[in-house]
Amino acid sequence: DGSDGSGSGNKEEDCKHTDANKDNICDTCGKNPIAKFKDSNWTNWETYDGRERKQLVLKVNDPDSEGNVTWQAVAQAKNYVYQYDEKKEKETKELKAPKPLKPGQSIKIKAIADPEKNTADIVYLDSEWVTVTFDKNKLETPKPELKDKEGNVEWEEIEGASTYTYEIAKASEASGTITQGFNKRKVKLEYETKIRVKAIPYKQDQDDTQESDWSEWVFYASKKFLDAPTLTVKDNGQVTWEAVEGAEKYEFIINGQTTPTTALNTGNKLLNEGETIKVRALPKDDSQEYDPSPYSEATYTKYQLVISEINIDSKTKKDVIFNWKVDANNKNTQQTPQASVKHYEVDAGEGIKKVESSTSYNGTYSGTKIKVRAIAKEDSRYTDSDWKEITLKQLEKPVVKVTAKGFATWTSTETDYIRGYEYQIKGSDTTSTTQSASADIGSKVKSIRIKALAKTTSEYTD
Repeated sequence: DGSDGSGSGNKEEDCKHTDANKDNICDTCGKNPIAKFKDSNWTNWETYDGRERKQLVLKVNDPDSEGNVTWQAVAQAKNYVYQYDEKKEKETKELKAPKPLKPGQSIKIKAIADPEKNTADIVYLDSEWVTVTFDKNKLETPKPELKDKEGNVEWEEIEGASTYTYEIAKASEASGTITQGFNKRKVKLEYETKIRVKAIPYKQDQDDTQESDWSEWVFYASKKFLDAPTLTVKDNGQVTWEAVEGAEKYEFIINGQTTPTTALNTGNKLLNEGETIKVRALPKDDSQEYDPSPYSEATYTKYQLVISEINIDSKTKKDVIFNWKVDANNKNTQQTPQASVKHYEVDAGEGIKKVESSTSYNGTYSGTKIKVRAIAKEDSRYTDSDWKEITLKQLEKPVVKVTAKGFATWTSTETDYIRGYEYQIKGSDTTSTTQSASADIGSKVKSIRIKALAKTTSEYTD
């Protein structure tokens, strides 16, 4: 076998790895002499079925004053998983955490996708983890005011504050000198400077109370800032704003573009879904009165249509009439959900059919499921709804009892959905209908069978 008798006869085991290259791979045997792990096994095969993968989005509300955490329902979620401070993950169907957070404590939550909500086109995936932290109680933010033409700035006392920290900077600069431990509420500024202030809690309260946010800058300077534009986002994504007094033109940035764009008018910019625009007003280049305004910001968000309910008007064994209602997960727009629908799609077990200018269906059906979804107009503020479905359930068979005198009675569990009964006596070609739950079959030996008839407006079949 090529061995000299001193080794195992296995080339890889006997190799001294004297020819290891710069990647620590031996040129003789092809192994890594310093590796401590073997290759893993193969995973299971995963097959892409051509459907879109859509990750759920979970919106978690900020903790309330008691530390309670809630979140918004996700239509395609089966349940939710939460975890306190890296402890064991737990499941819940509730829309709130089981216990409030303590100051400084965190919780993370994610929505678990329900496979039953997958469609022929979309597979839903679990959401990302969303982490929220219960911040300490925060002191109220001071509101400094310029009191006179000499540059004196004052602010009201903040409850729970022991001292104040303030920052003074030149009017044209972003930051300046910070002074801490200030126990007064009055500062005199030099000309062409600005100040901002925050409140600091008492030392003994700092475990559960945090310092305030910085106040807005207060200026003691010759120029005034232009007012920030007030932005309006229309349902088609168009952004406009009112003219700002003293402004000659406007500067805007869409989705963080590196070079701002300048416009002379009050806007007619069209945003795509999810895009954000920032706009500020600019004075004349040689203005001695105004500086540019702060930026205003707006995002174009679309909302999803929702089929809120489906109601059966009437049905037979083959035909059905039903109606539905359309709503949306947010209606704070100029368009109503109803006006934003291009058409509806209905699946009554016989393929998808288009319904226009109506919220009802009159036609044949088969199977046990009825589904409806709304298709949004392309230029509306809404996106297509998910499918809404109801399942037609069959009534349970009545339980029959026959007395010795030839009198039959029966009972049913779903009487609220029963409009009557049909019965047949064996040997007779006649089918009789009754509203009662009994029948006289005579004193001779006979057999009877009964069928419960569903109300035509219910979700039940005979």
